[in-house]
Amino acid sequence: SKTGQFFNDLFSADSTIQAEAAQSIFTMDFDENDVPGLISAINRLSLSDKNYFDTKTRLIEALGSIRDTIKSEVVPNLGKLYEQTADTSRFQHQIIKSLVRQKTTASYDLLKELVLKDPPVLDNDYEYTNFFSGLSDSLKLTKRLFPDFLQLTILDDYKPVVIALLAKLLDSGYVN
Repeated sequence: SKTGQFFNDLFSADSTIQAEAAQSIFTMDFDENDVPGLISAINRLSLSDKNYFDTKTRLIEALGSIRDTIKSEVVPNLGKLYEQTADTSRFQHQIIKSLVRQKTTASYDLLKELVLKDPPVLDNDYEYTNFFSGLSDSLKLTKRLFPDFLQLTILDDYKPVVIALLAKLLDSGYVN
C-alpha cells in the first residue's frame, strides 16, 4: 500500500510534492485500514493550506467511498465531520453525498438525523436535485427518510425535490 507515503506527501514541506499528493487523491485506492489516516488528514488541514477547500472536499469524498464492512468507522466519522463543518455547505454537501453513497441503514439513519437537524444550504437548484436524485437509487432505504423528510417542505429550496422523491416512492409502492 502506498497510502502511508501519500499521507506523508500530502503534508510535505515541499509544496510541489504536496500539490502532487493533493491531485492524486482520486487515484488512490483507499480501504478500511485507511480510515484513521483520512480522518487525521482531514483534521490536519488548515485554512492557510493551498487549495484547502478542494483538498478537504476530495478527502471527504475518498472517506465516503470506502465500503466499511468490518469496523463501521466511516459513517460515524462522517457524522462528526458534518457537525464540525456546520459553517461550510461545501463540506456538508460532500458528506451528505458520501452518506447516500454508503447505502446502508446506518448511513441513511444518520443522513436523516443530520439533514433534519441542520439542512445544508446548497448553491443552486441543480445541487438539490443532484442530492435527491442520489436517494432515488435505493428507494428501499430512502423510504426510511419519510415521513420525517416532509418537514423539509417548509424550505422553498427543498420543497420540489422532497415532493418529487415522495412521488417516486409512492409510484414504486414503498410508501402509502
